[in-house]
Amino acid sequence: MRLVDIPPYRGAGYEYNPKEGPWIRELIDNLRQRGQLEGVEVEIDEGHFTDHTYETRNEEVWANLAPGFLRRVRECSESGRYDAIICHVPIDEGAIAAQFVSKIPVALALHSAVHFASFIGDKFSIIDISDQHGPRQRHLVQNYGLNHKLMSIRTINRTSTQVMRLVRQFPKGERARAPEIQGIVLDAVAQGINAIEKERVDTLILGFPGLELLQREIRQGLDDKGYDEIPMVCMFTASVEMAKAMVNMGLKQAARAYPGDGLRAKPEYR
Repeated sequence: MRLVDIPPYRGAGYEYNPKEGPWIRELIDNLRQRGQLEGVEVEIDEGHFTDHTYETRNEEVWANLAPGFLRRVRECSESGRYDAIICHVPIDEGAIAAQFVSKIPVALALHSAVHFASFIGDKFSIIDISDQHGPRQRHLVQNYGLNHKLMSIRTINRTSTQVMRLVRQFPKGERARAPEIQGIVLDAVAQGINAIEKERVDTLILGFPGLELLQREIRQGLDDKGYDEIPMVCMFTASVEMAKAMVNMGLKQAARAYPGDGLRAKPEYR
C-alpha cells in the first residue's frame, strides 16, 4: 500500500522542505517503530510552491493556499502511483473540494481524528497551538456532523512557526530536556486537564503535528496527574490509519455525496 502526504505548500513562508524536513519523517518513523506501517509506504509530496510569507495563519491564507493544494490532490490521485492521499495539516485545507477532486481515498487530519474520537467516546476536546485554527476547526467539525461531541478547542498560545522552530532546534533524544519544549508540554497538559475537568471530556485530540512529536511527553504529563484513563488521539496518526482502513476495505468517497456531471444514480431531490 502506498500513501502520499500532501503538505499545504512549499516556499519562503513554510519553514521546512518536505523532501528533507526531519519532523514529518520523524512522525512517519514513529509509526513505523510502533509497527503501524507494515506493508505501507508513506511518500512525502513536494507540495505546490507559494511566495506566502505570513507567520500567522488565518482563513485568508488558507483560502489562497487551497487551489494549489487541490491541484496536487488531482495530480497525485491521477498519477496511478498511490492508493490514498493524506494530509497532516490540522485545518483540513480544501476539505470538501478534495473529496470531489480525488479519484482515490482522501484522509484528512482533522476529519480522521474527530471520527476516531467519536468512536471511542462521547465528548472530546482539541488541544491546539493558536486561536486562528479554532473557528475553522469548529466549522469543519460541524460540517462533519460531530459538533455535539466537540466540547472545546483549547490552545497553548503559540504560532506554528514558533513550535516547529523549537522542534527542529532540538534533536529527538534531547528535546524533552529543553526548557522551551518543557513549557510547551506543560501548557498542553494544563489545557488538557482544563478540558477534562471543566468540559468533562473523555477524549483529547492533539491538533498540531508539533504536539504529536511531543505525544509521549504530553501523555506522561497527563498520566502523572492521574488522567491515564483519558485516551489521546493524534491527527497525523489518525489520517494514516483512516487511509489504511479505506484502502483495505475498498472504500473511497461516495459518488452521490461528491457528485460530478457523470453521476448516473442521481437522487430525486437534494
